[in-house]
Amino acid sequence: MLSIKKLSINRSFIKTEELLYALYHFPLAITSPFISLYYFDLSGGSFWGSGLIIAIPYLFLIFSSGFFGKLSDKIGSKNLVLVSLSFFMLSFLSYYVIDENHLLFFLAYIGFNIMISAFIPAFNRVVSFQEAKKRANTFGKLGMWASAGFLCGSLLTAGIIDYLEFRVLFLLAAAFAFVTFLVALRLNDNYSTTNNITDQTTSSNLNMIKNEKKFNFLKPIMILLLIVLFTNVTNSLYFGFFAIFVEKELGLERSSIALVNTLATLIGVFTTYAVGRLAERYRKKNLILIALAFYFLLPFCTFLLSNSINSLNSHLILLLYSIPLYSVLFVIVPVFIAENTPESRRGQAMGLYTSSQYLGMTLGTVAGAYLATINGIIRPNFFASSIIAIFSILIGIFLFKESDNE
Repeated sequence: MLSIKKLSINRSFIKTEELLYALYHFPLAITSPFISLYYFDLSGGSFWGSGLIIAIPYLFLIFSSGFFGKLSDKIGSKNLVLVSLSFFMLSFLSYYVIDENHLLFFLAYIGFNIMISAFIPAFNRVVSFQEAKKRANTFGKLGMWASAGFLCGSLLTAGIIDYLEFRVLFLLAAAFAFVTFLVALRLNDNYSTTNNITDQTTSSNLNMIKNEKKFNFLKPIMILLLIVLFTNVTNSLYFGFFAIFVEKELGLERSSIALVNTLATLIGVFTTYAVGRLAERYRKKNLILIALAFYFLLPFCTFLLSNSINSLNSHLILLLYSIPLYSVLFVIVPVFIAENTPESRRGQAMGLYTSSQYLGMTLGTVAGAYLATINGIIRPNFFASSIIAIFSILIGIFLFKESDNE
């Protein structure tokens, strides 16, 4: 076996990167499901109130993600990663101290998430400088490790939550966030400045550099980000309210949500890695269209099954929910951005990607809360979700181009 010392710098960097991404999702899995329930209780069980409370932080992240993405082009990605992870750790400690002050908790949650939002665009920028032929596989592995980290965090929480006070989970998350920060110190950020040029021998990259002042490279990316926006609207119309749907309309225990989330995460470990491998061999547009078809089929089939509630249909709905829809776009979008942007603007483009996700989440959550309020049930949200998914399919078919030859 080769020792760690004999590994190349690039090989070592990839392993550090994978470990960092897994550890980042570990504390998220410990706390995020319970914070959403906290917000629902804070709103007094109101669909509209809980939807607004969930959506308001997203609204701030739309702008902060774009800003931090652009800032990473100026000061370097590693610097922003370390800053965001520092706030990541401090956020959990603050939540533990704040305890029952609901307003202060909510304001702190917004403020800390604004700073933490720097992590994803800055981290994606670092990853984008991997060797071109390995990018898709790299992002596939990242998705696999992210799912693995979330899975381990979920399993740990499930095993201890009945024996510990809820607030103790924040201290546990803070401890793992500190470990994540220490691992981030090992990141190799050789692309901190705006004047580096990778893949200089490829004509496509030279053309991007030539046209950089015109910002033309954003045109194909904006079409893809429009798809990202629509898919996040589609998903958010019901995602934040699914636990309520399961308990109130399907008549199942909340424990079934924990089980199906574990299953979805476990499946995501394998599917995201598989997508990374497939993206090296097949056209990205075809993979995206397959994903968009599922964004339509899953909520539409859920709506049909929920017309007749019985044990079989209820469990089929849970199985549909466990399909990790995020896998394809998680890999394809950052790879496409890396292939179609000059280095000096890559962080900005990654920031726009994250902003489009949060914008979709905001619009979808608010719209979902409004629909649930006027209908008094969640079921129609699935039908609305499938309708909106049709628009993303049309954009993917007629507007998205993988190359200039299409």
